[in-house]
Amino acid sequence: MNRAAIRAGVVGGILGGVVMAGWLMFILWLTGTGFWTLLNLITNTVWRAAPLGAKFSVPALVIGLAVHVMMSALFGVLIAAAAWRLPGPRSLVIAGGALFGAVLWAVMQYGIWRAVDPAAAQVITPWVFVIAHLMFGMLAAATAAIVIPDEEAAPAAGRHAVRDAGPIPGTAPSSQQAGMTAPGIAPVPHWRVLTASNDSGMQTVTRTSGGLGMVTDEPAARGGTGTALTPLETVIGALCGDTGVTFARAAREVGFGYDGIDFEAAFTVAPGGQDGEPGVRSFFETVRVQARVRATQPEASLADVARIAERCCPVRNLLADAGVAVEMTWTAVPPEAFSREIPGAPGPRRWSVGWPQPGSGSRLR
Repeated sequence: MNRAAIRAGVVGGILGGVVMAGWLMFILWLTGTGFWTLLNLITNTVWRAAPLGAKFSVPALVIGLAVHVMMSALFGVLIAAAAWRLPGPRSLVIAGGALFGAVLWAVMQYGIWRAVDPAAAQVITPWVFVIAHLMFGMLAAATAAIVIPDEEAAPAAGRHAVRDAGPIPGTAPSSQQAGMTAPGIAPVPHWRVLTASNDSGMQTVTRTSGGLGMVTDEPAARGGTGTALTPLETVIGALCGDTGVTFARAAREVGFGYDGIDFEAAFTVAPGGQDGEPGVRSFFETVRVQARVRATQPEASLADVARIAERCCPVRNLLADAGVAVEMTWTAVPPEAFSREIPGAPGPRRWSVGWPQPGSGSRLR
């Protein structure tokens, strides 16, 4: 849940709490119980010296308002979290808020309040209290449904729609298959800003406003120091990372259990392409990724999740739209039989069947 959803929960919870308190205080005043009785009752649950009747008390006013606002904001955030995690039509979100309010009323009226302060729990009539909670739940949910931008909820909603889409034919999906922005929905800006610094050499240091960063370099043969990934290698690393993210989301959606994924990736570039030869593409010719999934479930289930993960992977779609032949091979590996290989460890390098070997035709880095 992001900051917008938390703000929506706090604002909606406080708004609902104000309306709820106003309703209860008005009814208590109308029935002769007393306008300040509600705040006195709330305060009495945490401070027994507070009056139980209609007498005005400054400490009871301050403590009662603080407790009520705090609890309203907390329950508002819970409603916003549900709206964020389980996106749906706004009417359904508001109805869910009303249901939450009804459940909360039952717990408070007949559970927590009676256990904590039986005397205070007897003062407010149940039907008055349940209407107050319904008002709270509906207002908090309506605020969450309105304040949380549709474009921020779209990624979560997309996880529910993906299984209905058909598989991508071939290895190069079109822009529409890759997931173009839907009509009427503005692109969502990435909230972290990247900054990069290059000191007139091959090494570049990149950081984000969140404090994270990375370093890119080139091999010594190309004028670098060979101490960091090349820029093209970071793209392939991003492909593996993004595939891992989309696979995890798809696996949760379809109920596929697994312990992890280990990727082995390679790519080819055309000779002379990075040296600026005219007419030669300077980026990837082919990209091949072998994903070993530590799972004991059937291969058919893995294939279904893999298709969804590939279809929803932004980096893969970016490469495919650029005309790069992207091939991904998925293999299920029993978790108990898995032994992680340490990059750079001694031993022969393993290449999948059909992959270009080092020194054959296209250059492999």
